[in-house]
Amino acid sequence: MLYEPAPISCAEGSCCRTFTRYNSFYRHVSTCHLQRSLLRSPPLGTSNVSSNASTCSASISVEPVVSSQPDSYCTSLPSGITTCQNTQEITDFAAQFLLSVVSSSSATLTQVRYVKESVSDLFSSTANIVRQSALDLLNSAECYDHGKAKNLLDNLDKLSKPFAAVDSAYKLEKYVSKLPSYVAPVEHRLGQRWQGVNSQQQQKLKDDTFVYVSVQATLQCILRWSRCWEDMVEIASEDCSEEIITSYFCGSNFRKLYTFMKENVQVKFYPVVIQLYYDDFETANPIGSKAGSHKLGGFYFTILNFGRKHNSKLDNINLVALAYRKDIVYYGMSRILEPLVKELNDLERGFDVVLEDGSVKRVVCILGNVVADNLGLHSILGFTESFSHSYCCDFCLGTSDEFQSVFKEDCLILRTREVYDSHCKTLTGSEISSHVFGVKSVCVLSKLKYYHPAENYTVDIMHDILEGVAPYEVNLLLRDFIITKKIITVEEFNRMVKCFDYGKLMSSSKPSEIVLSKLQSSTGLGQHSHQMLVLMYVLPLILSQYVSMDNRC
Repeated sequence: MLYEPAPISCAEGSCCRTFTRYNSFYRHVSTCHLQRSLLRSPPLGTSNVSSNASTCSASISVEPVVSSQPDSYCTSLPSGITTCQNTQEITDFAAQFLLSVVSSSSATLTQVRYVKESVSDLFSSTANIVRQSALDLLNSAECYDHGKAKNLLDNLDKLSKPFAAVDSAYKLEKYVSKLPSYVAPVEHRLGQRWQGVNSQQQQKLKDDTFVYVSVQATLQCILRWSRCWEDMVEIASEDCSEEIITSYFCGSNFRKLYTFMKENVQVKFYPVVIQLYYDDFETANPIGSKAGSHKLGGFYFTILNFGRKHNSKLDNINLVALAYRKDIVYYGMSRILEPLVKELNDLERGFDVVLEDGSVKRVVCILGNVVADNLGLHSILGFTESFSHSYCCDFCLGTSDEFQSVFKEDCLILRTREVYDSHCKTLTGSEISSHVFGVKSVCVLSKLKYYHPAENYTVDIMHDILEGVAPYEVNLLLRDFIITKKIITVEEFNRMVKCFDYGKLMSSSKPSEIVLSKLQSSTGLGQHSHQMLVLMYVLPLILSQYVSMDNRC
């Protein structure tokens, strides 16, 4: 019995290769020595040629015999087998497979490498079996075409190595860079810093950089397909109902911008609105000792013209920039956004998109809004990043006392373009104040014609509601039902939550059980944001039988 790893030396002819796995050795003998012995077989009518492999159970003994039957009955390979023309197609499928695995957020590079090696072994073993069957068939054939036999074995050899052209990260990146839809990232320099280079405390200057991906080039690749235009939502700015808002294009903000755009753009055009998204993410273990040391800030954009069913997919979230989080803090958001603002200024004037059928569409691209968590959004828009003092809201000029007593926006002073610009002017002219009514820096996005930070009407529903107000309020409600008034026990509530029919859409986000000790001691419920959203949907249905019309609890 052979125990791996064990050194195995090939003794065929002058071959001196050594292997540590039996499968590798078997594959080497099958592909190199058995195939070569077949290709060296003499033409019809010559003496027999036999080649034996001591480690393989198969032996090739090719003895072509001139058949007395007509040529039409001569056994030969199918005429369709020629020199492999599908090598590139095999590489395309292999690269697509690897890229789909790499793009999975749950797969590590080690797992991707393991999957690649396993699939490669599977293909190799399968191709070896087919090759051996082909050799057996050729041995039993009365006559055959040597050229077609060689082509068949060449094709099987290429099929046994599907990842040969993309078996390393470098080869895969090189393959992707040659794709027509590939948009190469461009490195931008922010500044320089001193960095140690060895244990002798020597230092050298190193550039602080970030990478930026062209928005226009990405749009050109996406909008060239006719099916993309078919999936875009209908833009009817004037005819859109004010009572029912189904998309961004039904809002008064876009209707005002669209009217302004038509006044400035004299030719027929199609408006494309993008939404910028920002978030930080850890590249190392988020709870390890290196947490925060390798954090990156990612900027992405989606095309609001596509419906929600398309923009909810990760495939339609496009990368704009990646920057080191510490560089963002040191240099500021405006330095990172400068290439984007410069490009958006050009896109606001319009550009042509050539479709796959050769037709041309005039497109005007504008920035609709910016989406991020509260901290990231305030950092981009230039507002203060502390939320415990007055003027910390990016919608109004409310004070900390008003936040506790005023609940209607009509009673507060809302931020406008004029007010924001006035605060920025005061801030730039002052050398003492750290912020003016919550504005601590001038947002570089204010240089755009159709976008203004004071009109960025987006909120962080996950942190504000699902992980903020909702757990606190539901905790108080359940505490009153279960502990104070004892209308229902926690076991009964958990049973109803567990047995509720959530349907296909919400079944993957069922709320977790409520722990009585946590209900008593904390202000939360221990639910994730998606679980909290489902719980808010079903809570009135679950508790409706215990609440009467005159119950004000």
